[in-house]
Amino acid sequence: ACGLPLLWWHSEALLPMAAMAALAAWGYSQPPLALKYRGAGEAVLFMAAGPALVLGLSWCFFGQWNLVLVSLGACLGLWTVALHHVGNLPDADQDREHRVSTLVTRLGFLRARLLVPVFYLVAWLSFLPAVAAAGLNPVYFFLLGLVLTPQIRLSLRLLRASGAASVWMAGIRARVRRVHWVSHLVALLVGHAHHLGDDRERQQERQDGGDERPAVVAEGVGVHLPGEGDGGGGQQQPDEHRAGVAHKDAGAKPVMR
Repeated sequence: ACGLPLLWWHSEALLPMAAMAALAAWGYSQPPLALKYRGAGEAVLFMAAGPALVLGLSWCFFGQWNLVLVSLGACLGLWTVALHHVGNLPDADQDREHRVSTLVTRLGFLRARLLVPVFYLVAWLSFLPAVAAAGLNPVYFFLLGLVLTPQIRLSLRLLRASGAASVWMAGIRARVRRVHWVSHLVALLVGHAHHLGDDRERQQERQDGGDERPAVVAEGVGVHLPGEGDGGGGQQQPDEHRAGVAHKDAGAKPVMR
């Protein structure tokens, strides 16, 4: 329902985005693509929930793309892959029975669990341009610390687990979901701050451009308005031809000799 106004105002951008999202959702599990059975499920999740989502929404709402949004989208995509990957760890045996190809089934539990901190580390490295563009505000670093702390705790918990039945895996899905939603909320706040910063820069540029005109007029550079000091053609007329200006010989009378 929230996307219906965008469908009316920006249908040329939203319709292709919705079509690609529907294709990714259908092709993830349904034949003939059945991407999750071919080992491409993580790549689809990364693109659909990461760069494609962020760039598509930015184009629909603000009509702009930039590298900062790409870095933000890459971070969100990696966080989504980490969420999906942690959820696959307890289901490795079932996925093998149904011939689902995931990173866990291909690498095994012990090696696959090592990818979780790697996903988070690469996500933070890709997130740095977005943080720098939003400004080095201490509030943002406090919010990012709220995200980084539970991610580290989750990674350490997984590193201690020796298998899917380990006590360290108890409630792991609920934990990773909480980490996921908090991380996305902070990332969206930083992205919104970056957009507000761009708006302030554009407004400042417009104000600076508006302040240059009075300065130019004050320096005496000719800026003539239509009908002021000319006859409509943009050229200065002699005083004797201007309305309201008496000619110097207008009052002279002939002298009779």
